[in-house]
Amino acid sequence: MLIGREYGIQLQTIDSTNTYCKKKEIPEGYWVLAEEQTAGRGRNGKEWLSQGEEKIFFSAKFTLNAAIFSIPLLSLFVGSAVLKTLIEHFPNLNNKLMLKWPNDLCLENKKVSGILIESEYMDAKSIFIAGIGINLYGKDKLSTSEYVSETALGKGFKMNLIYAMIRFLNEIEFILQDTNSVQKELDWIYQKSFLQNKKIETIQNGEKFSGIVIGYDRNGFLIVKKEDGVTVPIMDTGPDFKVV
Repeated sequence: MLIGREYGIQLQTIDSTNTYCKKKEIPEGYWVLAEEQTAGRGRNGKEWLSQGEEKIFFSAKFTLNAAIFSIPLLSLFVGSAVLKTLIEHFPNLNNKLMLKWPNDLCLENKKVSGILIESEYMDAKSIFIAGIGINLYGKDKLSTSEYVSETALGKGFKMNLIYAMIRFLNEIEFILQDTNSVQKELDWIYQKSFLQNKKIETIQNGEKFSGIVIGYDRNGFLIVKKEDGVTVPIMDTGPDFKVV
């Protein structure tokens, strides 16, 4: 089921938009937008706080009629949808906004957006919740994060951005149904990747190694070419993952 533009629930303050979307009474295809979020969650249980005077706390509940795919791939494609939305509305940032695998967007190496994908199995089908936070505009400078805009945007602009994001999110289902489209999307994501051609170091299965990031596979895993020429997939970042 696609996300319905007209199926929005707008709230002033909420604990977590993802938690709200998980409620059984919230149908598939609905989305929620909050002005403030008091208990937002990131990956691995970390707290997520969008900052500034204008920000987005958004979650959508949906199913996908597509072939088998992984959560990391879906997370990567949701990140791509958010990136396309921001580039469409801020074309001057086309060469500055990047995807920071596995689930962030950054502007000149500072985080502007975070994504959290959760899934539940209910009534013999998988239901997905995509949570998206974006720092749109703020007056105060941030140390490790950044705002997308240097000027205030207003409610109308924000809603147009939300509707565009829903459009790009809905395209994911059709991309996943076609093998060539999946590869084309992965290639585009790599071109917009913070880790493109970067040398990384990590530990996997007890082995410490370094290598060059050369792309993403169809599971949404990072592909790294080690110094011995062997390529290996990396599922996620850990405490030992770093760019060198």
